[in-house]
Amino acid sequence: MSIDPLNLGSAPDDGTGQDLRSGGQVINDNFAELDTRTAAAQAAADAAERTLVAGENILIDRTDPDHPVISASGGGAGTVQTVAGVTPDGGGDIPTAGLSSALGLDNKVDKVAGKGLSSSDFTAAEKTKLAGVATDATKNATDAALRDRATHTGTQLAATISDLAAAVRAITLAGLSLENAAITSADSILVALGRAQGQLNQKLGLSAKAADSALLNGQNAAFYTKAMAGASASLAGTAGLVPAPVAGDQLKFLCGDGTFKEVTASAAWGGIGGTLSAQADLQTALNSKLDKTAAIFTKRYESPQTTVVYNSPYYFTHGLTDSLGVAAKPKQYSAYFVFVIAQHGYVVGEEIKFNDTTVIASANSGVSISVTDTQVYVSVAPSIQLPVKGSPSNGQTPTMSNVRLIVRAEL
Repeated sequence: MSIDPLNLGSAPDDGTGQDLRSGGQVINDNFAELDTRTAAAQAAADAAERTLVAGENILIDRTDPDHPVISASGGGAGTVQTVAGVTPDGGGDIPTAGLSSALGLDNKVDKVAGKGLSSSDFTAAEKTKLAGVATDATKNATDAALRDRATHTGTQLAATISDLAAAVRAITLAGLSLENAAITSADSILVALGRAQGQLNQKLGLSAKAADSALLNGQNAAFYTKAMAGASASLAGTAGLVPAPVAGDQLKFLCGDGTFKEVTASAAWGGIGGTLSAQADLQTALNSKLDKTAAIFTKRYESPQTTVVYNSPYYFTHGLTDSLGVAAKPKQYSAYFVFVIAQHGYVVGEEIKFNDTTVIASANSGVSISVTDTQVYVSVAPSIQLPVKGSPSNGQTPTMSNVRLIVRAEL
């Protein structure tokens, strides 16, 4: 039998070569053949391993070139024949190296138990690559687990995720719960949105009062949307939105009763007759008034309202000048008390001018006033008696916190 070669195919892993089982069978058969040849060669060597005597010849039967038979026979001189084409050395021995080559053993590999041969070559680069794979890498991970983003680590730029923006915009607010509570840094976006809307609903509700008293001035939102209520002869009105005028009310005035009315001719307008919408003679009446350039007093000074206490002096710089711009003494000057809180029959805003008939005469009481080129001087006595309104002969002491002092001067 001859040595059978393995069918390696046309190219690595192209499927045209022998499979592992049939290839292994060929290898086993070849090794069996080698075992047979080796045994035959050993037997031949053993048969030849004896001392030749004179007249003997070495006979080599090469009927089967792969299994030569060596024997000695006859006697007398003879020539040592070759074994498988290998000539014995000077000692008559067949060289092992030459015999192994002649028998093709140099092209064989030793058989190792548990191992077979493959039709694919295994290179050093492939071995290095396999050595770089971590022990048990993804050993127990399924394909689904490897594809699952939850098992991934590291970061990824949002711009590289093609559908991220659309997916975020499409998220609904399922589970949104409104709550009138402050938003904290620990809140999720859903909770924060619910709290923001809850606070808006609470603060802007028409029937609800704002949780923060500083908002809406502590009033219900409806307080700022209700309409004005007009006054009557017996009831005071309430503040609110002014009623909207209807068509045709463009020249009417809003009255205290909450309605728009046209002022009639019966109202006194300084002698001007007719309604305000038909005051053709208004310019004439105004032109008949005294021109301020012809008035006796062309320059006036009025002090700001000043808080007053008893037995105290007050100085006011009037700043009045003559036609040359030189400081000058006022020609007329007066002091007044104006009521900021109603008292003794006087209403808020009503004034009392101090003169000889205003203050009830009594010892160490009253108001004195004097002027210079630059100042008006007012002195308030330890006590003041003002005439009771409607009863001039009776005097009452005003509460100083209810009045303010005003000085007027003219030049």
